[in-house]
Amino acid sequence: MTRLLILFALVVFALTAQSAPLSDHVPAGTSKPTSPIAISHRLASPPKVGQPVEVILSIGSNAEISDASLSFSADDPLAMIDPLDSIGLSTLSAGQAADVAITVLPLLDQTHYLNVTVRALIDGVEQTRSIVVPIRLPGSELRKTAGGTAGNNEERVRSFQAIETVL
Repeated sequence: MTRLLILFALVVFALTAQSAPLSDHVPAGTSKPTSPIAISHRLASPPKVGQPVEVILSIGSNAEISDASLSFSADDPLAMIDPLDSIGLSTLSAGQAADVAITVLPLLDQTHYLNVTVRALIDGVEQTRSIVVPIRLPGSELRKTAGGTAGNNEERVRSFQAIETVL
C-alpha cells in the first residue's frame, strides 16, 4: 500500500513538473553581472626572449565612457617598458573603441602574463573590467609537449608522524 502511494505521488509530481514552464524553476537574477567595458588584445609580433613585444589593447563600450584609466602589472620575469604602470583615456562615445599599445619585454622562455584593468565612468557609475593577457613564447609550448602532458596526473599523499598526547 505504501509503495502504491509513493508511486502515485511520483507520477503526479512528474506530470506537474512537465506542465510547469521552465521559467518557474529557474530563479531570476542568477547570472553574474559583467561590466559594459569591452577589452580585446593582440600581439603586434610573435614574442621572443629579450625582444620588446607590443601588446595592442582595444577598449570600448556600448555606452559613453568618461574618465577612463588603464593600469597594468606584469608577472615577475616580464618587464614593463612603456607605459610603466597606467595611462588615461579621453572620453569615448558609445560604440567607439580606442587602441592602446603597451610594450613589454619577456625575459624567460615561458608563458608570461600581463594584467590589465580599465576603470571608467559609464552613465555616472564607476565600472571596472580586468583581463589577463597571456604572452606565450615558443619554448613554453615545447616544454609542455616534451614530457607528454602538462602537469602531473599522479596523486601524491604525504604522511607525517603525529604525536598524540592524552590529557
